[in-house]
Amino acid sequence: MRILHLAITCCLVALTALPAAAADLLIVQSQRRDVYDLAVRLVQNICGSNSETMVQGDYAEFDLGRIVREEQPRMVLAIGEQAFKEARKLHRTPVVYSHTLNVNEESLPDNVVGVSMHVAPANYMKLFKKLQLTRIGVVFDPKNSGAYLQRAKEAATASGIELVSLKVTSPREVPAALSRLKSHDIKGIWMIPDSSAVANESLDSYFLFAQQQNIPVISFAKGYLAKGAVAVLEGSRQVITAQSCAILNRLRSGASTSNLESVDIRKGSLHINESIAKKLQLQISGLERMFPVAEE
Repeated sequence: MRILHLAITCCLVALTALPAAAADLLIVQSQRRDVYDLAVRLVQNICGSNSETMVQGDYAEFDLGRIVREEQPRMVLAIGEQAFKEARKLHRTPVVYSHTLNVNEESLPDNVVGVSMHVAPANYMKLFKKLQLTRIGVVFDPKNSGAYLQRAKEAATASGIELVSLKVTSPREVPAALSRLKSHDIKGIWMIPDSSAVANESLDSYFLFAQQQNIPVISFAKGYLAKGAVAVLEGSRQVITAQSCAILNRLRSGASTSNLESVDIRKGSLHINESIAKKLQLQISGLERMFPVAEE
């Protein structure tokens, strides 16, 4: 009996010494915000059944490299700006990012890929064409959205749209850049998610310029409709999550991040400021069928 007791004790000690099974996916959330909380829940429901979530803002010190070495997840999903900045320091673990602005795609490490905050340019070109806006002005920072603007120019050429793009490196340069657009006879302003080009301190300059020139502003978030945007193409959280999960599932199937590319949000939901559209005499009938509002 004593021998049996010793054997059982040894087995229990051995079992407790074994490391816990590593989570397939480590989700790193920048901070506790509703939009990030929703993104995490969607991922957990759709493709994160074997996952662990950590909120970076809950810790005074957050060493993701140490956490990954200890937990050894197969993949890391970074949700939000700070989580992305921390996750891109990892060298071997595959990293997927989402809900993150200012991603310089050209400088991403080989192990990092993700879903941008930009709706795919073809969606905007379809909207510009429907509104008969043939020459569009856009302000951007090459380090934040240069790769996206290159894709946009290709889509514009294919659609018969001319993009007049001006570079800035900080919000302070935006009013002067908009002023330079006066000589280009643009028919509309396109605001894109770029923290150098669109920030609180420069926001009013877009709508003041558009009002002075009597041209529409097309933007990327519903909140800008109240400011004076005539139309917004906004990516839904469901679409962003589905695309993030598609990348994660490809990695689970053995694909390498070096063989995958970051992607734009494949489609956007359209929201219209009808009073501004009427004031500018824009024909908006039929747009709701072209861009149905996606469910969250």
